[in-house]
Amino acid sequence: MNSLVDCYRPKWLYLQEFMDALPGNDDADKRLAIALLVRDRIIVDGCLNEAEFRFLEGKPDLRTSAWVARLTPDDFGWKTSQMLAGVDTSKPGSRVSDSVGLLIEIASTALDHFGDTNIPRRKVTKVGAPELYDWDEIQQFVVKKLNNNGDYESPENKVKGWRTRTDLIELTKDHLQKLKMDVPGDTQLKARIGEFVEHWRSIQQQKVGN
Repeated sequence: MNSLVDCYRPKWLYLQEFMDALPGNDDADKRLAIALLVRDRIIVDGCLNEAEFRFLEGKPDLRTSAWVARLTPDDFGWKTSQMLAGVDTSKPGSRVSDSVGLLIEIASTALDHFGDTNIPRRKVTKVGAPELYDWDEIQQFVVKKLNNNGDYESPENKVKGWRTRTDLIELTKDHLQKLKMDVPGDTQLKARIGEFVEHWRSIQQQKVGN
C-alpha cells in the first residue's frame, strides 16, 4: 500500500507535466489540445480564469485579449512552461516581440476536460508524513523577489541582504513567519529554492534568446 506521500498529486502542473498526464502518445496532438484548452477557458466572463490557470511572473493583459483566439502550440515554451501573451499582433505596427513570455501553470483538475488521465507524481522529500509546507506560496515569493531584485549572483544586483541564496532563504523564512505559516528546515529550503531559482534563470535566458 502506498504511503500518503506517494499518493500525493500536485494542485498545479507545469505545461510539460500537464502534457505528460494527457492520454495518448502523440505530443503534437497534446500540445494542440492544451492550446485549445487555454483559448477556450483562460478568460471567463471577461476575467482571468484563476481557478484553472496560474501565472507566476505577471499576468496577461486582458485589454488586448484578441491574442487569445489565435493561440497556437508555437506560442508556448513547453520546456520552460511559458506562454506568449500580450498585444494583438494583427494590428498595424504591432510586432511579435511585443508579446510577453509568462510562466504558466495549469490546475490538475483541468485534466477532467480530457477524460481519463494520469496525473503525474511530483518528487517530494519523504519525511514520514504528508507535505507540511506551502511550497506554492514559497515559489511565488521567490519568483517575486527575483523579478524585483534581479539575480543575486549578478554583480550589479548585489546589495546588503541580497548577495547569496542564503539571503533569499532568510527572506523567505521571514515572509513565512509573518504569515504565521510553517517554515521548512534549512536543508529543504535550500534544495527547493534552488530548484525555483534555476527554473527562473532558464526563463530569463530564453527571454534573452528571443
